Amino acid sequence: MTRRPRLQYNRIRQCVSGCLPALFLLVAAGCSSLPAQNDGTGVRADIVMERVSVPERITERSFPFLHFLSTHPDIQTAFVSDARVSALAADRSERIEQAIFTCEDDAVCLARPWLWSDAETGLVSDVLVEIGPGASLAARLRETGDYPLYADLSDEALVRSAWVDTAAGLNGTVRTYGFGEAPFYPKIDSVRFEPGDPVYAKLLRDASDLALGPAERPKAPLSAAGQFSRLLLYLNERENAGFYPQLDNQENGVARGFASRVDWSDYPYTAILVLGDGPDEVGTELGSFGKLRLFHAADLYRRGLAPFLIVSGGNVHPAGTRINEAETMKSVLMERYGIPERAIIMEPHARHTTTNFRNSARLMIRYGFPVERPALVSSSRGQSAYAEGTEFRDRCLAELGYLPMTLGTRLSPFDQEFWVSPLSDHLNPADPLDP
Repeated sequence: MTRRPRLQYNRIRQCVSGCLPALFLLVAAGCSSLPAQNDGTGVRADIVMERVSVPERITERSFPFLHFLSTHPDIQTAFVSDARVSALAADRSERIEQAIFTCEDDAVCLARPWLWSDAETGLVSDVLVEIGPGASLAARLRETGDYPLYADLSDEALVRSAWVDTAAGLNGTVRTYGFGEAPFYPKIDSVRFEPGDPVYAKLLRDASDLALGPAERPKAPLSAAGQFSRLLLYLNERENAGFYPQLDNQENGVARGFASRVDWSDYPYTAILVLGDGPDEVGTELGSFGKLRLFHAADLYRRGLAPFLIVSGGNVHPAGTRINEAETMKSVLMERYGIPERAIIMEPHARHTTTNFRNSARLMIRYGFPVERPALVSSSRGQSAYAEGTEFRDRCLAELGYLPMTLGTRLSPFDQEFWVSPLSDHLNPADPLDP
């Protein structure tokens, strides 16, 4: 293979070392001289983004520790001054560059060097823990609210857990969309390309090159790793975590405003959570069970059981669909049943019953619902029974690490009380499509 005009490995080492102050930035910070407009963060001050971009949103939700570090330059500086990090940066860049030139049409070979080894993960943890007290790392991590599951851990354990989860999430994305391994939900979330497809190998070669950055300004390792994972999601049309970035102010803006004025004592329940149901076949927008769920939910609302209907479901069935379950359900409730927009909250990301509960709990907490009061979950007979069973409980513990709700009295084969768990705010890098 003809070698392209990139820097030699020794120059890569020197350049990466020079770029380390920008280690965690999610933009292409460089080693060469930047324009005078540069504000010191690697971002040109004269370029203004009007709204959060999809890659930024995915990093914020799917890889929150990378997002945190990118917004705390003092912690970055303390971290990148360590000589161990300089060596790590050089080693990772060298092996990724080597794969670009030697892996030919082998996608797995090209993806493998992006993995974080246990030793590398541990090294980063050690450095972060050592700088933690001086940079108030643990305290500021707690302030984000992204890690309630780790609230009772020591400062050291919190820092280690936050980074280890992120490294595992990056590795999981590479294994799913680089190696072709099965994700949590293989029927809907697997890699789009066939194993051994030489075209996909060529795509991963280019993605690797782009993630490393230009030869004269290669990105540093965590920035590059985040970029590569996002490109894998983009190539496979799995950017679901970036959908509806203005959800609170746009799709749910009217309902959120109404929530601040509700007299909760007027209702026995704070909300009626309606679980989504994907289309039966391509070309339809709502599954048959979903039609019955909405029919029943509209009746519950008219009976005054709660001031809100929460419709929960993402872009799920069939795989790669552009149809969003929650958005469709909201339209049906408004157009067919005359439910006012102020009474409908969309939760448009959930991909399983586990995250139907978790994501809806997040919205209820964020919108000021009194979580000490019960809500009601309404679904089909079969799904309602599933949510009450041990299989569902085990899946929550395995995939989320906790139960996002506590179930209460069953009112009917379709309806059951529940209380939300504050642990639901904990972000989950293990599932980058619905973290």
